[in-house]
Amino acid sequence: MAKMGLTDSRNVRVAKLSGGQRQRLLVGTALISRPRLLVLDEPSTGMDPNARQELWDAVRDHRKAGGTVLLSTHSMEEAEILCDRVAVIHKGGVAACGAPQDLIAAHAPERELHFTVPVGTDLTELRGTAGVSHLDAHDTDGATRVVLRTSDSDAAFALVAGPLGARQIQLKEAGLETVFRLLTGVSFQEAATGPQSGEAKMGKESAQAEGVTA
Repeated sequence: MAKMGLTDSRNVRVAKLSGGQRQRLLVGTALISRPRLLVLDEPSTGMDPNARQELWDAVRDHRKAGGTVLLSTHSMEEAEILCDRVAVIHKGGVAACGAPQDLIAAHAPERELHFTVPVGTDLTELRGTAGVSHLDAHDTDGATRVVLRTSDSDAAFALVAGPLGARQIQLKEAGLETVFRLLTGVSFQEAATGPQSGEAKMGKESAQAEGVTA
């Protein structure tokens, strides 16, 4: 109970538990027998950040103890943090499968630059900078917010931080969310709520496991 953060609710009837607490209870109950293979479907749904972290810690502990976890999730953050291998499933087929970092390197090797510039700033030179494959700009709160993807972040950053005089500059690595969007043509949220929802299924390998097929 302590591992799943349910100690304070030990005297509460199951029917009175919140959705997130019930989810943690189900996972905790599944872990009692220390199964060699644990199958989880959307385990962090309805959980607040603290509860989600406790769940992730429990999954990691199960893996360290030699167990294997196969899970499906609509949280790309969860997939990237927990999983050794990820299968992106879209419209009934496997769009890609591999280690998270391998998928990112193969399908989304670019970095993203996020920054703001004064409204009306000419971005023509930036659009033509070598390596820039995408640039999106929109005005908000008296400034223009810009997001660009580039394979040459050094060249783009030099222009952004120098002649453009940009502020609030952030350099972000691509993640599984970007991989999913590039593979399917839609965002993960759109696929999750659409009529033909996509899903990412992950296998968390133990140190002894040869692999998990999703």
